[in-house]
This record gives sequence, C-alpha cells and structure tokens, in this order.
Amino acid sequence: MNTLIIFLMTMIPMDSLIMQLDDAVIHRQVYIDQRLAKIDSLKALPRTLDIAEQIYEAYDGFDTDSAMYYAQRCAPQRAKIHYAKCLATNGMFEAAKQILMPMESHVLPENKHLYYKNLCLAYVWERDFSTIDSTRHQIRALIPIIRDSIIATSTDSIWAIQEQASIIRRQHPEQAIALLSPIIDTLPQHDNMLRYLCHTMASCYAIMGDEDMAIYYFAQSALCDELVGAMEHSSLRELARLMIKRGDIQHAYLYMSCCLADAEFCNARLRIVEIADDMPMILDSYNQYVQSRHRQSIIWNCSLTLLLIVSITLLLWLNHTKKRLHNVLKQLQQANNELSISNRIRSAYVTQYMDECSQIIERMATFHQNLRRLSVKDDTNELFSILKKDDFIKDNLAEFYQHFDETFLGLFPHFVDKVNELLIPDGRFQVDKKGQLSTPLRIYALIRLGITNSEDIAKFLRVSTQTVFNYRTTIRNRAIGDRNELETKIAAIV
Repeated sequence: MNTLIIFLMTMIPMDSLIMQLDDAVIHRQVYIDQRLAKIDSLKALPRTLDIAEQIYEAYDGFDTDSAMYYAQRCAPQRAKIHYAKCLATNGMFEAAKQILMPMESHVLPENKHLYYKNLCLAYVWERDFSTIDSTRHQIRALIPIIRDSIIATSTDSIWAIQEQASIIRRQHPEQAIALLSPIIDTLPQHDNMLRYLCHTMASCYAIMGDEDMAIYYFAQSALCDELVGAMEHSSLRELARLMIKRGDIQHAYLYMSCCLADAEFCNARLRIVEIADDMPMILDSYNQYVQSRHRQSIIWNCSLTLLLIVSITLLLWLNHTKKRLHNVLKQLQQANNELSISNRIRSAYVTQYMDECSQIIERMATFHQNLRRLSVKDDTNELFSILKKDDFIKDNLAEFYQHFDETFLGLFPHFVDKVNELLIPDGRFQVDKKGQLSTPLRIYALIRLGITNSEDIAKFLRVSTQTVFNYRTTIRNRAIGDRNELETKIAAIV
C-alpha cells in the first residue's frame, strides 16, 4: 500500500521531471561553466590546507586528474585518503587499498568517517568490476561491516540512514524504502544529498521490479547530478538502461551519450569501462531505431507522393470537368439564346400573321359582298370585268411582303449587312428601299427562319422552284470561303 501511495504521488510529475532532465542534459554546459567559475574563485584565494580541501572537493567527480593533484595538497592524512579515492575511481583498487588499509589503526577521529567512506567505495567498485566469483563473495561480506563503521563514525544522521538503507536494500528493499522516503520528502528539491538518497531509492525499486518508480528516482538523482555539474554519472547510466528496456531509444541514446562525453571529460576510467559495456547495446538499438525511422520515412514519402499524384490527377480531372461543364453551360446558354430568339421570332410572326389573316379575311369579305351585289343586280359585264383584273391579289401580296420584310428586319436589323460580310464585294446586295428585301434576300430570310426546302420557299414567294434554286446557286457562288457553308452561316445570324 505504501508503494502504491508513493507511486500515485510521484507519477503525476514524471513527464515534467523527464523534461527537466532532458533540458539539463542538453544545456549541461551551463552548469559545467558554473562549477568551473566556482573553482576559479577558490583558486583565487590564498592557498591554505582548507582552500586546497575545498578545491579538491570541487574537482571530485568533475575532473579526476585535477582532483588527484589537489588531493596531495590537503592535510597529510586526508591527502592520502583523497588520493586513494582517485586511484579507485581510475580502477586501481589494489593501489587504493594498499594506501588505506595500513592507515586504519591511526586514522584521526575527524577523518574516520571520510576514511571508511572511501574504503567502502574502493571495495564496492572492486566488487562491481571483479570477474572472479570468490573475490566478489568475499568483498560482498566485507562491505556491510565497513558500512557499519561509516554509520558509527558519521555525524550526519541523514548520511547514516543512507548507509543503513544501502546495507539492507538487497535483502529488504521495502524496509530501505521506508527508511529513505521520510527523508526524501523533507529535503528541498534538487538538494545535493538527494543525489545519493534517490539513487539508493531507485536501486531498491529496481530490485523489486518496479521500473516506473526506479525510473522516477534515477531521473531525480540524475537531475541533481546535472545541476551541480557532476561529470561522473551513475544514475543517468542506470536510467539509460531502463529506457532501453522500455523501448525509449531516443532517451537512452541521449543519456548514454552524455555519460560517455562527461566520463571522457572527467577522465574517469572506471565509468568509461562501465559505459563501454552498455554502449554496444545502446548503439545497436539506436541503429535499429534509425533504420525503423528511415523505413517509416520512406513509407511516408511514398504515401505522400502517391497522395500528391492522386491530388494532381484529381485536380486535372476537376479542371477538365470544369471546362466540360463550362462548355456545356456555354452550349446551354447558346441554346437558350437560340430558343429565346426562336420564341421571339415565333411570337412576332404569329402576331403578324394573325393580323395579316384578319385583314385578308376582311378584304375577302368585302370583295365577296361586291361580287354578290353585282350578281344580284345582274350586272354581268362589270362582274366579268372585276374577275378579269388581278389587282386585288397583287395589292394584297405586295402588302403581305412589305409586312414580312418589316417584321423580319425588326427581328434582325443587321441581317443584310451580315449576309454581305459573307459574300465577295462584287456579289453583295444593294438595298434599294429601306426596310424592304429583294426576292433573293427574302429567300435567305426564310432560310434564317428555318424554311430551307426550295418548294416551300417557292410557294411562299409565289415563284417557281427553279427560280429559287437558281437564286440559291448564284448567291452560293459569291460566298467567301467554302460555298457549301454559306447557308449554314446565314442560318446562324442573330
């Protein structure tokens, strides 16, 4: 239940914590510069044993070679203890123990805590890097004894609890977590002591198989490392290994690359060896990730190319369809115009011929009355005289054609000019009287109205079919261009 409560409390800021760590890793040069500035300020002070101690502590975990140099300038006994730690950091465990072991009986009280801490580190690192099982078992039995000495000589209660948790974490990780949790909760965020406490806490969760909590506390410890400009990483490397298990290749590669670069800067040979063991796995996973991304990129590019081709095809089809629709609309508009003209012609001629028919009927009625009156009078001579004359028919025909010409030219006022544009200059029509058409022009006027049969035209104009044929042939011979297209062009005049 306690683990569940802590999990619920810590998982809320997990994403935020990882983002902070990423930012710190990417901009770690800022914190490195801050630490270098602090070192420079210490170097500017008068050289005393105390200042040498502070400079050593500033270089410890940051620059191993410089740390070794200033370790030898501290107080004599502390100088040996510090120097031994630097040797152990470089993997020279036996050399470090050869310095530390003879000192145990005469270590000054104020140095005993530091002595046992560094002696413990030498054994811990030797255990981790030893390839001999018997040696590892012997060292594993010695380390708790040394940690007890650390606790006994510590004046820092928090550090004592940290060591106590380290002793029991493998066999009893839940108890170790119970010891550490209250302390971690009371310390301010990014406190320097959190580097060690969170690392131990994360190790406990890793032993228990709780990867989420292990990642959280390793990330917290690694963030503290970055903020103080530490170059010798342990938590960040453990976090990278967990990220590999999670399949988060990008974070694993970022963190392990940072560890390697900082270890080389620090010249921490021990850490470089550790990273060298993990780096092939990281690189292999990262290469697989890059290849996977490359394949995805190819698939995306092919998909986008296909989509682009489909889009272009669709646009071309839409453009073609648009043009076709435009042509159809244009044809419909033209058809509507022609229908409008046809309706206008039909309306005009219906009205005109209704009027003409009404007048003819009235004249025929009057003519019939005159003939009946003469027959009643028995005036045979006058009756025959009237019947011999054809003035009545001529006058009505002349009036009918006059009305036809006026009606047609009212509908097509530029008809004659447009017909002439289709003819050679010498073959063009001359209009003698304004508003009056000649017989050839009436023939083409009827063609424009849709009457194309020569017999129908001949009946309408009261001439022979041959006369109509001759006129049509003569006019076609005067056409500009293809003579066979003349009447089609005339029929389209508006």
